[in-house]
Amino acid sequence: MKSKIAILTAIGLALSATTSLAAEKLVISTWGGSWKDLLEKTVAKKFKEQTGADVEFITGGTIDRLNKAKLAKGNPESDITFTTSHVGWLYATDGLYDASHLVVVSAKLMGGDAATWEKGSDKLKALKPNFKAYYANDAASQQLLQNGEAPVQVMLSMNAYHIASQGVPVKVAMPKEGAVLGIDTVGIMKGTKNADLAYKFVNLMLDPDVQAEVATIKKGSPVVSNAKLSDDVAKLPGVFTTPDQWNKEALIIDHKLRAEKTGEWRKWFTENVIN
Repeated sequence: MKSKIAILTAIGLALSATTSLAAEKLVISTWGGSWKDLLEKTVAKKFKEQTGADVEFITGGTIDRLNKAKLAKGNPESDITFTTSHVGWLYATDGLYDASHLVVVSAKLMGGDAATWEKGSDKLKALKPNFKAYYANDAASQQLLQNGEAPVQVMLSMNAYHIASQGVPVKVAMPKEGAVLGIDTVGIMKGTKNADLAYKFVNLMLDPDVQAEVATIKKGSPVVSNAKLSDDVAKLPGVFTTPDQWNKEALIIDHKLRAEKTGEWRKWFTENVIN
């Protein structure tokens, strides 16, 4: 009898430990669609294999998700969130467009930069008749391209490669002066109770093998220098694999200046180009 009790106790402890491990869950706040699918089958898959913890995704537009996080006040609904800096589209998600790249590129073509953006204002005004449509999200952008309504677009190169993989005849071209860089960022939410798991996820996201896998699927630039890409992927326009490429081919707007000027640029663009 004592032996049976000991065995039953041991089984009970094992079940308890298994239940505890299964209960661990990391909540990721990110965009939906193909990006969420990408995370799920790359880093999230390996994360679960290594930690045993589940991953749950909360999806939506960046602004909407960040507003929810602010309202949480120390009790975030997610442990990790993905956002974008220096976006490369003309009309961003949630109805809050970002014209910073057009404003800065126009200024650069006229001998200016982000700080002297007014130098390019006349060039943008002159281009106003050439703008056919403005899109509210990635899906709308791709639809405009597919139906021929806006066959030439300023768009994320990764989105262009995505629809090209679906059979849409798209050619990606990058200006010789360089392209505005869209940087996807990942952050651990303040107040999370799963900080240890969150750090493991971020570290795994930056693993060279994961970075290479993500870059190969999405045709984006890895952010670690030791990710090994095939020649076919590495040579694609918009895929940067060396520090020299980042320095010479990427137009990066200063974070602080962009934060200060975005509202001003948006107001000017609305009044002078969209309206």
